[in-house]
Order: sequence, then C-alpha cells, then structure tokens
Amino acid sequence: MEHTPLYEKLEGRIMRRVYFIWLARKVASPRAFKIYSFVAFSLAFISSVSVTNVIANAPQFGDVAKNVRFFVNAAVGTDTAVQFLLFGMSLTAVLLMRDFIGQKMRGVALHA
Repeated sequence: MEHTPLYEKLEGRIMRRVYFIWLARKVASPRAFKIYSFVAFSLAFISSVSVTNVIANAPQFGDVAKNVRFFVNAAVGTDTAVQFLLFGMSLTAVLLMRDFIGQKMRGVALHA
C-alpha cells in the first residue's frame, strides 16, 4: 500500500495522541504522585530547617543510641509545621518502599 501525504499526516496525529496518553499515564501514575509528594515535602523541609546545623549538633555516628535519642528529641521539639513535613516525608518514603518491594516480590513470583 502506498503511503499518501494524507495517510502520513493522519498517522502522525494519531501517534502524537498515543504518545501524549502514554506520557500522561506515566506522569499521573500513583507511584509518580508519591515521588512528587516526597520531593515537595523534602524541599519544604530543607527550606525550613538548617540541616547542616542539625547534623553539626548531632552526636558522633558511632553511638547509635545517642543519635536516635537526639533525632527523636529534635523532631519532637520542633514546630508543628516541620513535624508535619517530617511525617509527610516518612509516610511517602514508606509507601514508595512498599511499592518497590511489592514490585520486586511480584517480579520474583512471576519468574519463579
């Protein structure tokens, strides 16, 4: 079959729509929304907390118990807005890990 200019024009329009729908599904997927949320929470957290000062005031990395106590006390003693950002970051991180682990487990189950 010979491809006429009208056929090629129509094919181009159809494929452009197919690509747009594919991209929209990727960008608006539940996992993408979780990633966007995590990035937004992280950027807001970084802009409202001096992370370098917090790390400078933290105990040495070798003492795990002191570090856990320090960061828990730092989180509890901060503003409510920062606590909300920490909760949002933690929640989206857990949901993303669940997605990635679930995907990996489903992949193993499918190939076994």
